[in-house]
Amino acid sequence: MVRPDPIPNSVVKRFSGDDNAFARVRENTSLPGLFMSAHFTSFSVNKKGFTLIELLVVISIIAILSSVGMVVFSGVQKQARITKRVQDLKAIQTALEIYFQTNKIYPSTGGSWRSECPSWVGASSDQVVPGLVPGFMLTFPSDPYMNKTASTACYKYRSNGTDYKLQDFSVSEMTSADFQTQPSLIDTATDGGDCSKVDGTAAGWAVYSSNIGGNLNNPACWN
Repeated sequence: MVRPDPIPNSVVKRFSGDDNAFARVRENTSLPGLFMSAHFTSFSVNKKGFTLIELLVVISIIAILSSVGMVVFSGVQKQARITKRVQDLKAIQTALEIYFQTNKIYPSTGGSWRSECPSWVGASSDQVVPGLVPGFMLTFPSDPYMNKTASTACYKYRSNGTDYKLQDFSVSEMTSADFQTQPSLIDTATDGGDCSKVDGTAAGWAVYSSNIGGNLNNPACWN
């Protein structure tokens, strides 16, 4: 068997460290046995991979960043739900006042509470406030956290025709601090003090008519 000729030092020096050297040599050289040479194989580049420790460090960093991202995202989602509640209550209040201006009476429930939740009738959304949809609101909104099974986070409506109250009942994700961000919406009947004023720990939001005839007839005190 013929041993391959050694590569001249000039060739080794020329191609050392050049990743494309092999291809050019193969195309242009006539040196016998070049590709069998031990000198040629010495040109290959060693590529080092990640060590186990490096991989574990990267995975740990990704896990930490993911956790932080989830906390931030969760907070953003909650704030979006709070904003929706504020908008819902004010939109319903506006529609009720327009209804009153048109009919000289508020949509009546006979003085009983109505809601989509089964603890208070379990009405369809367009029947929570009778006659309001679709003439004065296209659709009746729901709390984004509503749980019909547990009857929590429900928009409750009550009216005797003269007065009304709309209450967002038992929203578990809301804290007292969250409710206090909207002082004008605090439900005085659930704040632990005098129902005619805000004087306790906020525990809910509500909107109601201003036709007050003392605490017995004050819709703010309905609960």
